[in-house]
Amino acid sequence: MKTHCKYGHELSGDNLYLSPKGLRGCRQCRSKYAIASHSKNPVARKRYAREWKRKTQKENPRRLLNYHYVHDYGITIEDRDAKLSQQKNLCMICKRLMDDPCLDHDHETKQIRDLLCKNCNCALGLLQDDTLIVASALDYLKKWKSNASTE
Repeated sequence: MKTHCKYGHELSGDNLYLSPKGLRGCRQCRSKYAIASHSKNPVARKRYAREWKRKTQKENPRRLLNYHYVHDYGITIEDRDAKLSQQKNLCMICKRLMDDPCLDHDHETKQIRDLLCKNCNCALGLLQDDTLIVASALDYLKKWKSNASTE
């Protein structure tokens, strides 16, 4: 059995790559080849990535969602599902049932808050998570609601 690749890298420990077919390879050379290949033809690489994502989305839609949650927020889809059942599938703002909950978070700290319906989550985003703007919008609505009831 070979102990080094053709470029002299050791085939053991973290540098040993085992393919799905059981073949042994060098991670350093494999990485170098992948980077060179991607930079040679970025259009083909993007097309391949798009096709892979589409295929994976069809086969296992929760896989990409789980990747997104772990990568961006540090939680798993199971954590999100536990939070959803804790909230009884209700949006924390409007208290309506949610079909497709959004994970609300602070954009500066990335701290997860609660699950919201798409409308409430978008509203918070459009109001820039600013309590002064939200208070001003509330005052504005109250003013026009009271004007409408007196007319």
